[in-house]
Amino acid sequence: MCAKGTGENAAAGRACAALAGWDRRFEVESRGTALFHWFWLAVERDTGLWQVPFNPADPVGTPYGIVTEGARGERLLKALGEAAMRLEAKGIALDAPWGEVQRAMMNGAAIPVHGGQHELGVLNMQRSAEGPDGRLQPVHGTSYIQIVGFDEKGPVADAILSYSQSTNPASPHFADQTPRYAAKEWHRLPFHPEEVRAAAIAPPKRIAQ
Repeated sequence: MCAKGTGENAAAGRACAALAGWDRRFEVESRGTALFHWFWLAVERDTGLWQVPFNPADPVGTPYGIVTEGARGERLLKALGEAAMRLEAKGIALDAPWGEVQRAMMNGAAIPVHGGQHELGVLNMQRSAEGPDGRLQPVHGTSYIQIVGFDEKGPVADAILSYSQSTNPASPHFADQTPRYAAKEWHRLPFHPEEVRAAAIAPPKRIAQ
């Protein structure tokens, strides 16, 4: 299909060249991800997209095989070219790193954020809103993440809040965890009494109902 990306389909040809170097991931360093993002969202609900449609009896192995010939192939090529022109119109390179396109804006800083929409086949889900500059701002998705193990003393828990602990821009906790989430770092949660006391930042409050 990409061989037809010439002439009036030149934008699709440029898109094909950019996607050839894509690692098929949504990491901040992945190049070509933004191009695939807009292309796939434009075509993923089209009827007749798959050579073998979804089969409930084989939910892992289907659907597969995208139809690239005939009218369907022309539709895909057109959508690919439109995705490329959409990015170019905003001054975004077709092979721009994903972290330059999807960013959390906090306290005047742009924090590159990995992940993508579930329609794109991404488990680390981030649904983002497009800004005037064509960049994407995460608004919903992966939020609280926790893993728990056990040692000889009991539970050991690591967690992270992708959107940080406070929604108040004046709070010191407004952007305290988003950079760590972006860097794929964890925060060790206190569990034992001595750990809780050491981590306390204010006297405890007891709330009754």
